[in-house]
Amino acid sequence: MDEVVKKIAALGLPGVILVVTMAATGLTGAAAITAALAFLGGPAGMLGGIAVLGLTG
Repeated sequence: MDEVVKKIAALGLPGVILVVTMAATGLTGAAAITAALAFLGGPAGMLGGIAVLGLTG
């Protein structure tokens, strides 16, 4: 359990948000990252998703 907590803490808040969003898409690999960033960015797409994660940190 301690190892899991250490790995999640190392991701930081933007990383945790990205992982949760990737899990919500139901996709795997690069498609999950692309879909998650597009979902977070809304109408701005992937670049907007990157900006949202940057502003979160």
